[in-house]
Amino acid sequence: MFGAAFCFPAFEKGRLLRLYLWGIFFSLMAGYVLFFGYYGGWISWKTLNHFCVEAQVAWNVLRFAPGSYANEYGNVCSFVLAVLILLLAERKKFSLFLYLLFTLTFIALVLTTTRAAYYSFAITFVYLCLVSKPVRRFSIKFIVLGSLLIGILKHYTFDFLYVLFGGIKAISLKTGSSGTRITEWIKGFEELGSAAVFGTGFGNNIASHNVYLELLYEVGIAGSLLLLICLVYYFSEHHLQIKRTFFSRAKSQEERLYTQITLIGLLHIFLFALTNHNMHHHLTWMTFLFFNLSLFREKALSPEALKDDALRHDDTPQHALRFLQ
Repeated sequence: MFGAAFCFPAFEKGRLLRLYLWGIFFSLMAGYVLFFGYYGGWISWKTLNHFCVEAQVAWNVLRFAPGSYANEYGNVCSFVLAVLILLLAERKKFSLFLYLLFTLTFIALVLTTTRAAYYSFAITFVYLCLVSKPVRRFSIKFIVLGSLLIGILKHYTFDFLYVLFGGIKAISLKTGSSGTRITEWIKGFEELGSAAVFGTGFGNNIASHNVYLELLYEVGIAGSLLLLICLVYYFSEHHLQIKRTFFSRAKSQEERLYTQITLIGLLHIFLFALTNHNMHHHLTWMTFLFFNLSLFREKALSPEALKDDALRHDDTPQHALRFLQ
């Protein structure tokens, strides 16, 4: 990831984003074939398991997860949906493809029945409304279209709001997924007591479903301190680039959009890490790639070049982000 961030030119972010969205599109197509094939009777449960990490039924509906696990796929759908809202809000012309992808992604997110992804999306949407005037204007369209899609799903599949609010009411400290997680957290702390310095070893606490606690349990106090020292050193080395990337107003429209997309990704991976394990997930490292592309891009430019906005962006082709056209 660091090597790619060092080597890619600035305009690669636009190409990577297009490839990512096209990849999601084909993934969704495969998912809908599996979903309707299962309910149509021409794809068996056994066959379905060959194309999913673990085929599951929740709330009497097949969880949408082509080539993945439902929780992880739900988080990816939440990220993509937030990115699409940003793109559609900023876009000057109507795009049939983006609206089609928006519809397919929204339905897929609902069908994953992943509450963690629902909450991540809600928080991200509120954030976008706070920082982006175009998103605030687009939010009316989103609410209308989202309500229409939820109504259609309620008629043909299941009640999304029942899943959402029923899941909140079902949260228990002793039973269900919440109770299981809390039990594993307590167990992890008890096991850490006998190996506090170096931890219990990688892979021993994956049932915790919390990356932060999992790392503490598995690498111990010494490993956690080492990770913190590395993070402090990394951010101290790049603090000027971070400031320019996330707080500078002298940026092109494309760069501001990339920054927002990176922040959307960071929100999703850090929130999802609270209730799941996503250290090895492609969305995590794709987001870190975007993050470091911006940092290394800034560091490669001299202070004199940074004063010249035209020079700062002269290696970015005009077609780098055609979504805004």
